[in-house]
Order: sequence, then structure tokens, then C-alpha cells
Amino acid sequence: MSKNNRDDFSPSVKDKLNKRVGLRCSNPDCRVPTSAPSDESDEGINSIGIAAHICAAASGKGARRYDSNMIPEQRKSINNGIWLCANCSIIIDKDETTYTVELLKQWKKQAEETAKLEQGTKLPKKEDAIDTLTMALTAGFQKRILINAIDNVHKASSKSLEMLDPRFKVKTSYHEDVTKLFIYPKETVPFKMKVQESHTIEFKKQFINFINYGEDIKIDNKAINLQGLPIIELLFSECTGTLTISPTSQRKRKCVMKIWFVEPETNKVKAFDDIHGEIRAGNKGFTFKGSACNELFYINLKIDPLGNSTKSTLSILFEKWNNIDINTLPYFNKILSFILKLVEKWDLNGSLELEGNELGDFKRNKGDDDYISYYYPLKYIRLCQQISKFTNTNILFSANFDCSTEKYNHISEIVDIIHGKIYKKDDRYSIFFNWTVPENFENEEFFESIKNSNCFAIQWIEEFGETIKLFNKKINLPPRVIMIESVIAEIDRDISALKVGDIVKINLMPQEDFSCKISYQK
Repeated sequence: MSKNNRDDFSPSVKDKLNKRVGLRCSNPDCRVPTSAPSDESDEGINSIGIAAHICAAASGKGARRYDSNMIPEQRKSINNGIWLCANCSIIIDKDETTYTVELLKQWKKQAEETAKLEQGTKLPKKEDAIDTLTMALTAGFQKRILINAIDNVHKASSKSLEMLDPRFKVKTSYHEDVTKLFIYPKETVPFKMKVQESHTIEFKKQFINFINYGEDIKIDNKAINLQGLPIIELLFSECTGTLTISPTSQRKRKCVMKIWFVEPETNKVKAFDDIHGEIRAGNKGFTFKGSACNELFYINLKIDPLGNSTKSTLSILFEKWNNIDINTLPYFNKILSFILKLVEKWDLNGSLELEGNELGDFKRNKGDDDYISYYYPLKYIRLCQQISKFTNTNILFSANFDCSTEKYNHISEIVDIIHGKIYKKDDRYSIFFNWTVPENFENEEFFESIKNSNCFAIQWIEEFGETIKLFNKKINLPPRVIMIESVIAEIDRDISALKVGDIVKINLMPQEDFSCKISYQK
């Protein structure tokens, strides 16, 4: 509220106002609650309503319905207050012509009378309507009525919304706990839209792309204020979601994109799946968005009139692989191959076809490197597949997997060991380990090698294997076997002073033919 309509009521006045109307907004057309459950308050209720002035608290710019005949005590009294939700308090604060003193007092009286009538009755819950409808449908109705119930509910919902504004056609759908409303204007409908200051930069950017390339505008519905659209105003007051603004059907057409790679040095050609999608025209170019591999793989392109890709983005929906064995992920090899070719700098070419007619060719801008974000996760999955097969462990995919640099390097090292990784002299210059001096060590070949600085080979097996976690699955790896050849051992103390039980630090120094092979015990 403005400073002239400021909420300067005493706590006792506020408490009386909200209790008189049962913690609801006094506007009879509003369905926004003014209370919410709270673990912090003593009564378990957190009031989020506002005690608004019917007549402004002070004169001046922004004052609404100011009455100069009232004294300060009257302006602060409960008779000059009305309990509203945050939305309605702002509305009446901006429009004193529509929301007169008489109208607000009528709201207040009606809200208080309704609250009195409901005293001692159970407050309605969201589930009440569902329970009532369930009882009605199971109370002896014919099966035909049950089968048509879903369709009838959708039609009734659409019809009731259309009655708010006959200028629109409304369709509804409900799938996977998500309600969707499709609102189509029957005629040109003027309205005003105001975007919150915090969202203006992003909205302006999206609006430019909408005009130039036909891209959708998507914005949080709470970030905008629409006037002149009763249906939208009702939905925005009741729901939280995303408003999507799309081009008209005349600017959208279904089409297919053919994609192929060309290796620059050899001119080798490799085709990819057809991308089925939609093309949208703008004033400067057009946008194509389509999918392949059973909607696992998405591509979004902005293309100028000359056929150059000005911006492209790739998307891989890892969630569609959830709970599938990582060794049988559908289309995994094809998608990985696509990303690898981009990494290897193959040229990506495309051709758009509309109803069998070629619209033109294009080349992807090599400056777009969005594929990098998918390169390491896909490589990580490939590494995990190899570990799964080596350990004969069934691992189910989960999209929420750890692919940090540290984890990736660790898993990569394990796969190298599975394949029997061999280090040369240039890879590793020194190896340290602790040696416990045994009985009769003077006669050991190993001790003789140390004493005489002879070149020798050594092998040892770890006592325990490592335990790792891949996609929430714990895997016990076998102990490692380390085989080192062509080294000289150096000791950190006087050899002649050694005795049984001493723990000695041994440094193995690689020689010319040095090699270190690490593998897992079979």
C-alpha cells in the first residue's frame, strides 16, 4: 500500500479484523486465503493477510478515499479497516473509482456475516470436492456415465471458464499431476500487461527473440499483471505457474530436419537420426525445435535467412533413462557418437524439409559449445558400463549422479586398471611403500638387492579391494595386483642397523626399462 494508505492499525485491531472474517479476504470474488499453516506460531496458523484502510490514513498523493472530516482516531479504528489478501489490498489502493467506500463497507459486512454463519462448522478442504464427486459417481450411476465422467468434467470446467469471458475458447487437460489450460481467443482481445521490474530485462530479451525468430516467451505468472483478461486474472490469482506466449499457427509448421556429419580431413560422411519438430518464423529468421531418439535428444536452432545457424542448443533428457540397466540404455551409443563427433570437430550439416520440400541447408556455428556439458556425463556412463560388466553387477541408472572432475578421474583410473594399465618411466618416476623387516632377512633376495643396489622386479597384492558407489549402487572391487620391473631400491636408514620388526620406507627408483603394471586379482 502507499504511505497514505499505510497499515498503521494496532495489533489488537488487526486481530479483530481477521477473526471477524475467519482469516479470509473480504472481497467476495477473491479465493486467496489470508492464512497458512505455521509451526512457529502458538496456534499453528500464520496470518498473511493485510488490514487495509477503507478511507486513507493521510492526505496527499496516492491517498484513496481520503475523508477530511475524519479525526486520526477514526482513521485508525476498526470501523475504517477491512481485512484483505495482499493482491486485493493493492487493487483497492490503485482504484478508488471502482472500489468506493460504500462498496468496501458492503464487502466487510458481507464477509463478517458469512463468517458468523460458518461458526462451529468444519472448514472445507481441497479433498472435499474430490470426495463428494467420488461418492456421486459410485452411488448407483450407470457405467456409461462413469466412462464419460472425465470428459464431462473437462467440458464443464471449460464452459465455466468461458462464461467469465465469452471472447475465449478454453480447453483443459490433466496428465501426471499437471493441469494445463489452453485459452484461444475468438476475436482480437485488447489487454494491458505490466512486467515486474526484476523480470524486465529477461522479458525484453525473450520478447525480441519472439519477434525476430518466433521463439516462445516463458515467464513466471506472478511476475506479470494482466488487465482486461478476466480468465487470466482469475487463474493467476489462484495458481502459480509459467505463462507461455507462442506464435500464431500461421507462423508454425511441422517439419523434418536431416542431419549429417562430415569429417573435415577425409570428407567422410556420417548420418544421424531425422529430427522431427516444428519451425517458427520471425521477422529476421526462424527457429527450429525438434527431437529424436524417442524424445531423448532435443535440438533447438535459430537460423538466419542465409541458412546460417546463429545459435544452437542441445538437450539430452537423462531422466528418461531412470531405473534402466546402464548397459541397456536406449539410444545411448547413438547419442554418445553424436557428441563425440562434435568434440572431434566434425562439421555438422542439416537440411530442413517441409512436407517433402527442401527449405534449405545450414551449418552449425562451431562457436556453440553447449555439447561440452554432456560430453563428460556420457563418457562417465560409458566408464560405469565397463565396470558393471567387469564386476558382473547390475546397475540401474539415476539422473542424479555425481560426475565431478574428481569422481570422473577416479572412475577413469579404475577402468584403466581393468584393462591392465602399464606405466612407463616417463609416467611415474618413484614409488614409495613401507617394508616390515622379517626374520632371517639377511638371506632374502630382496634385501640383497637393496644392499648391493641391484636392479630387480617386485610384485605384491593388496589385502583388500576398494568399495565404490555408482548410481547409488555399492560395488566391491577385487584387490589390486602391482607388478613393477627394472627398479633399484633405496632405504631411508643405515642397512647395517636393521633388526626384525622395523618398519622401513622403501623408495623404488625406475631404471631404463622400467614398467609398472596394475591389474585386478582374478
